[in-house]
Amino acid sequence: MAKAEHLEHRDVALLIGQATMQWNEVHSYFFLTFMDCTGLDADMARAIFYSIPSDRAQRALALVAVSELAGAGSPEAKGFQLIVKAAEAVAGKRNAAVHQLWEQDPKSWAVRPNHSLHLHKAFKGGHIKVLKELDGDIGRIYVDYLEWNKSSYPILNERFKERRERNNFSE
Repeated sequence: MAKAEHLEHRDVALLIGQATMQWNEVHSYFFLTFMDCTGLDADMARAIFYSIPSDRAQRALALVAVSELAGAGSPEAKGFQLIVKAAEAVAGKRNAAVHQLWEQDPKSWAVRPNHSLHLHKAFKGGHIKVLKELDGDIGRIYVDYLEWNKSSYPILNERFKERRERNNFSE
């Protein structure tokens, strides 16, 4: 393994931890979007959304909720779909970071993927490079979501109010 691929265990752990925390935050926004677009109370929305064990299926569920409320071809739905697609593109790297079997060299303290047991295909080009890219990739999804939310939420909220009135739901 190339010398540049060796970092101390704390550095690798920090990169993996950052990716995990950022991913969890982005996914919490997918949940909140699902909850807001469906109008379900938090307990019911949580029960439905998290009964689905797949992140991909959860993202799809949130996208369906946005598309149903805003209209499938609307700018709000199209913008959210781009965010979901960006998450899909990053999911393999994130899964590699979290599920890779890691080993530590007792002499150099270098942490690296355990090649003898399993090497996730995402790390074929070098695990440090991939972990650093992942930090930026998830960060961009986070920023894109916040920008989408700022412009789309008022529109979605208005559509939800209209739907509630049309269906004669009480506040």
